[in-house]
This record gives sequence, C-alpha cells and structure tokens, in this order.
Amino acid sequence: MRHCVFLMSVLAWVAATGQSKKEIIAAQGSALDSISRIAEQQHEAILKATVHIEQLSAKLKTCGTALRDTQDRVDSLRRASSLAYAALKRERDSL
Repeated sequence: MRHCVFLMSVLAWVAATGQSKKEIIAAQGSALDSISRIAEQQHEAILKATVHIEQLSAKLKTCGTALRDTQDRVDSLRRASSLAYAALKRERDSL
C-alpha cells in the first residue's frame, strides 16, 4: 500500500513539473506495472498464508481428536478406579 501511495505521488510530481504527455504516460505505465507486481506479490503471500492456515487447522483437529481420546481414557480409568476403591472398601468393611 505504501508503494502505491509513493507511486501516485511520483505521478503527481511528474504532472506538476510540466513534463510532456509522453513522459507522463510512460511514468503512469511504469507505476501501473509496479502496482500490478505488488498486487501479484500480495496475492502469492495470501495464498501461502492460506495453505499454512489449512495445515495448522488440520494439526489442531488432530490434536483435538487426541485430546478427546485421552480424556475418554482418563474418564474410563477414573470409573475403574472408583469401582475398585468401592470394592476394596466393601472388602475392608466386611473383615
């Protein structure tokens, strides 16, 4: 964006200095080429960022699945431990 502002100010300066129409058109063409190049670079950066975000989302989904599996295992162990403790307590009380 800063590049665009700079190029537009260069164009304004060229126009203000009384340059010929040919020079102004050449400067405009050069500015448009630069703006196009900048837009292409930004587009490529956005595409790369999008791919990176998709990769991170996939990793996050995998981590979420692993976390849920671990939570399920912990819950199962907690239930088994509670049952074993209750059985041990009944056994102790019966003695």
